[in-house]
Amino acid sequence: MYNQARLSHERRQRTLFEGGHPIFAEACQRKGLPYPIIDEEGQIVADDEWWQKMQMNKSAWQHIDD
Repeated sequence: MYNQARLSHERRQRTLFEGGHPIFAEACQRKGLPYPIIDEEGQIVADDEWWQKMQMNKSAWQHIDD
């Protein structure tokens, strides 16, 4: 029973991200960014582009395509 996943991989990742990193989860929702992967230790695994977008303020985010 414990060796079988009951939730899909996507749902597990979403739950881990939202529960373990609620501030980043809220920022992703606000900015329209996808959630990154969470590793076995609960750490965020994201590329540099994701981190750069996460650090942008609202004004810079609105002009990203200019």
